[in-house]
Formats: sequence, structure tokens, C-alpha cells
Amino acid sequence: MRSMTIVLGVVAALLAVPGTAIAKDRDRDGMPDRWEKQHGLSATKANAGGDIDRDGLTNRQEFRCHTKPRVADSDGDHREDADEDPDRDRVDNGNEMDEGTRPFDRDSDNDGTRDGREDPDHDKLVNTGEDETSNDPTDPDTDDDGIKDGKEHAGAIVSFEAGVLKIDLANGDRVTGIVTDATEIDCESEDRHEGSDDADDDHAKAEDASDEPSDESSDEPGEDEGEHGDDERDDEGESSCGLADLQLGVAVHEAEARLSADGLVFTQIELVR
Repeated sequence: MRSMTIVLGVVAALLAVPGTAIAKDRDRDGMPDRWEKQHGLSATKANAGGDIDRDGLTNRQEFRCHTKPRVADSDGDHREDADEDPDRDRVDNGNEMDEGTRPFDRDSDNDGTRDGREDPDHDKLVNTGEDETSNDPTDPDTDDDGIKDGKEHAGAIVSFEAGVLKIDLANGDRVTGIVTDATEIDCESEDRHEGSDDADDDHAKAEDASDEPSDESSDEPGEDEGEHGDDERDDEGESSCGLADLQLGVAVHEAEARLSADGLVFTQIELVR
């Protein structure tokens, strides 16, 4: 009888501790009722796939990342929650979610290699490189052009002088080429580059229909929407760009080039804005 009393006491104690494995989750959407109520979400209707604050993390991912589902920048540091890197492994929350790694563990699989140095899609571009150049870490060919991401000249601009562009590639190499009047220069947002290949986005679309209207549409304009009001872009995440945008440190999603008598010539450059 004493043993039974002890067991019941332990169970009661666990139920009283938030975040335990047996925390109440009536709608079975992977988020404890207490957390959903705290953030104004329904605890009786599954809404894991919603993204009320449009920061790139679904409600369930916000729970996993310890961020707020109704505030795009939970800590107010002018960086959206999906772009935060709490474990400093050079992979942000959004990509940790895509990769199935843990945002507070630098080596999620305990193999001695940090998450940022892993290459799960075997495209010769490690997770950090995928993150920095807005490629999909779970797809070896993000843009489906038949060329693996590791060979797309993805990286960051080192310099652009007298028509010569130098890019430090995410795989550790450097490429130098000529930019001409015929070179096509495109700028797209990180979300635009990654969105169509994000498996979590597909899951989110399937679950969004089950979100209660109050979760998605009842918010008053304020801090949730303020994180998006300053971007000058269209609904597709595109913005105009040109030679003036080829600046030091700008991320290059992809740079196509051809060999000519004068050397390597860039035919198309896709920047991340």
C-alpha cells in the first residue's frame, strides 16, 4: 500500500511540472495545453501547423524553439525567431526544424560532428552553408535544375571591382568571374528561396485548415505584424536588384557561369535579400 502511495505521489508531481513527457495535450498536436493557453491557442483543436506571426516557424516549432507563436521576434533583437541560433552551431531555428535536429543541442545525433558541419542530403554543402545561402538542407538540388547545391557557386561576395566578382563559396573554395551587361542579377528573400522545398511548409498547409479562426485572424495590428511592415517586397518575396547589390558579405544563393576566351563569365547571379 505504501508503494502504491509513493507511485501516485510521483505521478502527481510530474503532472504538476510543465514540459514533462506526460503534460496534458488534449488535442494531441504536440503542444501542451498549458503552453497553448499561455499563447492564446486552442487546446482542444489541433493547430500545430499554423504560423500566426508569419516568422517561418509553425506553432509546434515555436514550442520546440522556446519562442512565442504570436510574436515574430520573441526576444526583440530585430531577428525573426526562425533566424535565431540559440545553440550557436551556425544553423538557425528554421533549418534545425527542417533538418530534424535540436535547436538547443549543437550535436543532435552525438556523433562528434556539430549540426552545422553535417551534410544529410550529401550534396557537398554542409548545413551551415545551406543555411547561409538559403538552400534546402534536406534536398540535394534545391532549385531542381539537375545540379547539386554544392556545385551551384553558393556562398558570399568577397569583392566586386571593375566588373570582376569574387565569391567565397560555402564549401570553402573561391570563384572569380566577370559580370557583364548581359549578366542577370536576381534578388529573392530567404523564405522565397527555401519555401517551396520545405517539408514543414507542406505539413503546415495541411494543418492550417484546422486552426481556429481566432488563432489566425483575431489579432489586432501590433507587434506581431510590425516585424513585416518595413520590407519593400511583393507577395512572392522578390525585390529589385542590380550591380549596386553586389556588395561585400551579401549571400549568393546560386551563381551560374560559363567559360569564355576572357575567363569565367557569370550569366546569372541569385542573391539573398
